[in-house]
Amino acid sequence: MLLVSGAGLGAINAVRMSVDAFAGVPIVVVLNGYDEDDKVHTGNRGWLRDRDGYDLVTGPETAAARIVL
Repeated sequence: MLLVSGAGLGAINAVRMSVDAFAGVPIVVVLNGYDEDDKVHTGNRGWLRDRDGYDLVTGPETAAARIVL
């Protein structure tokens, strides 16, 4: 399942709550609108990937590459 979230303020909470709702289902988290120059975006990406261990991508191109048909 692809879970799409905004990359900015509130992303960590939104992603955690959504992932919990789909417990047991493999999920790839997509941070939509991700900007590498935005400290909040990079902080959220790091937290969700490194601390929470989510499988995470940062845009539609990388998300599309993860879809298995």
